[in-house]
Amino acid sequence: MYKNILVPIDIDEDNLMNKAIPLVENIAKNEDPYVHFLYVLPKLPQSSYYRLVMNGDQLDQGCLKTSAEKELKKIIERFDLPDDRMQTHICIGTPRDAILQIADEVNADLIVIGSHNPEDDSYHIGSTAADITRYAKRSVMVVR
Repeated sequence: MYKNILVPIDIDEDNLMNKAIPLVENIAKNEDPYVHFLYVLPKLPQSSYYRLVMNGDQLDQGCLKTSAEKELKKIIERFDLPDDRMQTHICIGTPRDAILQIADEVNADLIVIGSHNPEDDSYHIGSTAADITRYAKRSVMVVR
């Protein structure tokens, strides 16, 4: 049923990824889809950029993408999926727009996105997850 699954990753939210791993692996065992992992770098420098790379006082966009790719690859190593069925994507922009754009580009059948547990934040899903469920043209599975 699923041929392409998009999994947006926030490299600073490890607990959300831990919840998504078994779900994505279970779907992949039954469906054998391509799994596309996406990390979105914000347009403007933010604190997470400094975690990735800092070149003097200037942030270099090429270095940021390279560092983000390395971090993303470390995360996806935790998934028990065949290497030839996984692909990574790095985008710069707003998470909602980038996720929806890549979902269209890869013709995703499903977007699997993490959201905080109610006891951590509130009883609502996060704003990015809410936007994706609202605007996506495909199925979205929110993992808590």
